Amino acid sequence: MTPEDALHAARELGFPATDARVLSGGALNHVFRVTGEGTAILKHAPPHVAAVPEVPLDPSRSGFERTALQALHDELADVPGDIRVPRVLGAAGSTLLLEDLGDLPDLSSAPHRAVELGPFLRRLHTRSAQQPDLAGRFRNDPVQHTRHAVQYLALGAWVPALADRGRQLGETFLEPGRCLIMGDLWLPSVLVGPSLAVIDWELCHWGRPAQDLGHLVAHLWMRAHVDGTPSVHEAFLEAYGPVDPEEHGLLYAHAGAEILARVHGPFRGSGPYATTSAAVLEEADQQGRRWVRAWR
Repeated sequence: MTPEDALHAARELGFPATDARVLSGGALNHVFRVTGEGTAILKHAPPHVAAVPEVPLDPSRSGFERTALQALHDELADVPGDIRVPRVLGAAGSTLLLEDLGDLPDLSSAPHRAVELGPFLRRLHTRSAQQPDLAGRFRNDPVQHTRHAVQYLALGAWVPALADRGRQLGETFLEPGRCLIMGDLWLPSVLVGPSLAVIDWELCHWGRPAQDLGHLVAHLWMRAHVDGTPSVHEAFLEAYGPVDPEEHGLLYAHAGAEILARVHGPFRGSGPYATTSAAVLEEADQQGRRWVRAWR
């Protein structure tokens, strides 16, 4: 999608746009800030990962994001607390027009604030689990099958000794879930202002809390590793609260798989290890292997 396409799409959705500017930071979609009478965010989901076109990704993810954001302002309105989520202003096909929460830095600028996400995720997971009627609306199978292929099964190509473990891990996440998860909780999905804002809900799914927790644990660890600072991932988990032993092991297995994906996989160029030394990559590789091997 070009800026001209974004202008046309915004106007079709009732927003009198006069300018469209490409936004960076995400990798899955084409994202623009459109300006007219105020500003809004326009997101278009192509049938692949926008930053890595060779990785297919079902554009139905746009509909799941719309459904999640509407639920967070409706059935789950008591979940956000001090955390903000954007409102849906319009939608057509695989294009969304969203509330603009501002030109804010993401969580990589202040990783210590990840602890504020702990209570938010606890409420999201707990409150949604109490509403099992939501399960059908959030079975985002296309996204989970893509993750199964490009992350968990791919472990065998990156680290042959982990092939069986990767297959088992992927199959576990394809089993029936327990609650609504955000699905893509990494640092660029959290904007930092006076309060935090969680954006980019297209990978939401009726799944396992471990996938949310492990994803952020991985990215907090990687950010600290690259910066040479202590990781706050344990403080984040403490703020989330008790995690049962099965989920605890699973979250670290997913965290390890995510680290290995960022070291070896198609997203390395847009991740924390895009410009690091071979020694740093080796350290991350070993950490990812340790966490995957420790599962079960």
